[in-house]
Amino acid sequence: MDFVSIFAALVVGLILEPMPPAFIGMIAITLAVLFRVGMPVVEKARKIVPTTAGQAINWGLSGFSNAIVWLIFAAFMIGIGYQNSGLGRRIALFLVQKLGKSSLGLGYAIAITDLILAPFIPSNAARSGGTIYPIVSSICPMFDSYPDKNPRRIGSYLCWISLATTCVSSTLFLTGQAPNPLAVELAAKSGVATVNWTSWFLAVAPVGIILFLITPILTYYLCPPEVKGSPEIAEWAKEEFHKLGAMSASEIAMAVISLIALTLWIGSSTFGVNPTTTALLVIILMVLFKIITWNDFLANKPAWNVLTWFATLVPMAAGLKNVGFLDWLAKSAIVTS
Repeated sequence: MDFVSIFAALVVGLILEPMPPAFIGMIAITLAVLFRVGMPVVEKARKIVPTTAGQAINWGLSGFSNAIVWLIFAAFMIGIGYQNSGLGRRIALFLVQKLGKSSLGLGYAIAITDLILAPFIPSNAARSGGTIYPIVSSICPMFDSYPDKNPRRIGSYLCWISLATTCVSSTLFLTGQAPNPLAVELAAKSGVATVNWTSWFLAVAPVGIILFLITPILTYYLCPPEVKGSPEIAEWAKEEFHKLGAMSASEIAMAVISLIALTLWIGSSTFGVNPTTTALLVIILMVLFKIITWNDFLANKPAWNVLTWFATLVPMAAGLKNVGFLDWLAKSAIVTS
């Protein structure tokens, strides 16, 4: 069986999703191992040495020993830490309290919340689902705005803001979303110079910061809310913020751990600490300080699902290079241009 055919079927499966993506990836890598295609070619005395069954399965499972895959896995665990500690909610309520008197200001409050959390939570799903959505879903009913009833009153506007700004913040930081470090690794394997946290930010910042600043304004005019402003939102946020009381020990611990993580991520080359090592250290500290429990770790199904998914994608992506497909594609692009 041809490896490119397996990979093409994998892509179609991931687009159509007839079954969970991680399971599709497992099927694809199992077929590649079974038919021993996509693996690096080994030559001895100018002769190609056939791949053994042991070498094939080691290649197929190599994604599970990939540092970037574990960084992506850790991202989901860190998101649980922010959710359990309540630190993300505190930040969001504070900003809504200060900026939420107008709909435009409310949009910026949501955007800034996501921006603050983006460097620390390398999962846009965890940020949006764990912190932003609970706030938005509490505001909409105040104006009788639901998906099936009065969505344009304010609900659709807030949802668009949440979606658009998380797309910008996810690209602004290397640790803004899980695929970023994976893309860097795949690029490095293709001969692209290594990119670290700082160089990524400096490259994206000129455009990313402008996009971040104009996104709430564009959303305000392209998907205008019927409610232009109301002191009720700011008052609600103020009440909810005061209910939180003083920062708890878990929130303080989470804040300190986040700063340590960001420092190590930014200065990974200076300190000689791999970003994945930092992420695993964060998980250990969160468990030790009882921000999350070991059962939380084991029960985080999305994290284990994405671990399986990306661990199968890494060797499959490498397989394209091993069979010469990427070289053929590059040469074809040069000829057509």
